[in-house]
Amino acid sequence: MRETDLELTRRAQEGDEAALAQLLEMHGPIIRARLSIPAKWSGVLSSDDVMQQAYLEAFLHIEQFEPRGEGAFGAWLSTIATNVLRDAIAWLSAQKRGGGRTALTGRTGDESAVALIETLGIEDSSASQQARLKESVERLHRGIAELPPHYRTVIREFDLMQRPAEQVAGELGGTVGAMYMLRRRALFKLREHLGSSPGALV
Repeated sequence: MRETDLELTRRAQEGDEAALAQLLEMHGPIIRARLSIPAKWSGVLSSDDVMQQAYLEAFLHIEQFEPRGEGAFGAWLSTIATNVLRDAIAWLSAQKRGGGRTALTGRTGDESAVALIETLGIEDSSASQQARLKESVERLHRGIAELPPHYRTVIREFDLMQRPAEQVAGELGGTVGAMYMLRRRALFKLREHLGSSPGALV
């Protein structure tokens, strides 16, 4: 007998990755077919990019999901995918306006870390704050080390090592659009770890 969504969800929340994979296989294609990528972004962003990130989010947060009847998982995954797509479009728009990374290549590792700290909004770099800034850099590296592997990679490669988006995307096995989505999520997760104040991450 085929298991219900609720039964699969219960197993998935208990750590059964096969159950979660089955849920994603059941609902993912339906949600993917409903996604609408604006024509202006279709060259750098695909439905597969969005679903890949949505699957990662589901994997990371399945324990926090509160099922409310049959079909709840599909609705939850659909909401995740919609939010991922919305964030991706906002992110890509910011990149086009020049609101993304403004650092020039050639920065040292410490300078890149300071720039990331400013992006996260956890400290400023004024002269009077240098001692605290050094502590923030150390805290930043500890926070990055605690991130899931893909999040850790994209921040280290793109933000700290200042590698081009195309190279980082290739290393991650995805498109530039997917890399931007992953980085945005990674920055939010890092800021949560560091307990910094809310603000726009572009």
